[in-house]
Amino acid sequence: VFTWWPSKATTMSLPGKGILGALPSDWAATWPQLRVVILSNNLLTGSLPAGLGGLQWLEKLDLSQNQLSGSIPFELGNLTSLQTLHLYSNELSGSIPRELGNLTSLQNADLENNELSGSIPRELGNLTSLQTLHLYNNEPSGSILRELGNLASLQTLPTYSNKLSGSIPRALGPSLIHTSEPTRRRRNSYAVSCYTTPTHPQLPPPHPPAAPLN
Repeated sequence: VFTWWPSKATTMSLPGKGILGALPSDWAATWPQLRVVILSNNLLTGSLPAGLGGLQWLEKLDLSQNQLSGSIPFELGNLTSLQTLHLYSNELSGSIPRELGNLTSLQNADLENNELSGSIPRELGNLTSLQTLHLYNNEPSGSILRELGNLASLQTLPTYSNKLSGSIPRALGPSLIHTSEPTRRRRNSYAVSCYTTPTHPQLPPPHPPAAPLN
């Protein structure tokens, strides 16, 4: 499948095509101009190739809903143009690389439904453009770091099915609201409670004026 993809392509979008096997290794030499890679909902196996980190123009990487295993390569921290990182619903393990803190353009990081463990790197506090950080249904441990309070743009921070302890940093308090009816977000049939920021609050309709008494 990959061998015939044009070398000058800026987009590789093949979601749900039943693609089998491992990912190529030398991405930067083969497709140096890629800005978007979407290979979600396939049957990809093996590890994430470190060569993905050489795609200097990459803005979106979606490898979700496959059977990828092994650790997240620290070379992904070289993708300084990356805005969207979707790796959810795989079999990834190990810790979250601290080098991901270099992705200062990142807005959405979805790593849920894997087997990630270890503590949350302090360097994630550098991601001031981040709007969503989804780590649920993993095995991260330790406390929710105060450095996450630097994430002024953060809108959703699910705290479901993991081993994290502590409270949400106070600096995030004004921007994150835990509603009495939890927001539901579905990934592979998982329903998830989220801390979320309402962008357009709904106000109740005004009551009609009472009829005058005769």
